[in-house]
Amino acid sequence: MKKAKTEEKTPGEMGFRMPAEWERHEGTWLGWPHELTDWPGKFAPIPWAFAEMVRVLSEVEKIFLMVQDRAAEKRVRGILRKAEAKLDALPVIITHGWPGSVIEQLKISLPVAITVFPEDVYRGPETWARRAYRNLIYFHEVDKGGHFAAWEQPELFAAEIRAAFKSLRPADAKVAGR
Repeated sequence: MKKAKTEEKTPGEMGFRMPAEWERHEGTWLGWPHELTDWPGKFAPIPWAFAEMVRVLSEVEKIFLMVQDRAAEKRVRGILRKAEAKLDALPVIITHGWPGSVIEQLKISLPVAITVFPEDVYRGPETWARRAYRNLIYFHEVDKGGHFAAWEQPELFAAEIRAAFKSLRPADAKVAGR
């Protein structure tokens, strides 16, 4: 992994690593489901199914559970109590607007680039992105494409990636075919 000029070390060099689920690890990170539009007309059983998954996992390992706010934490803990999950295995992290605050909590400052496609499921505003990512190097809204932009608009998607990370390439770097 090539280091960006804004970083002294890569995440790997700082000890960050995401192990495979079968490898030894400190615990499992989960974000509690909350977005109704992710399950149109089917959300009601989702928290309970998720609670059952957490209950089973909490029997054998620590769960780092991310929730939106204090009210969500209280609601989630109630559901997990009813599901008989081991609450002592559940440090709850309140995100206040996932994922930006988790990035801040973990002190990750990698360069971030965002392209907003008009037909995507979520189109976050630039003001949110700037608050969420302290090292936002690129934000651009395009006029076509959706959730599968790489497939729907491959030329536009590739152009956005090139533009997004142009500032991280050395000035004399040559990109093949460009």
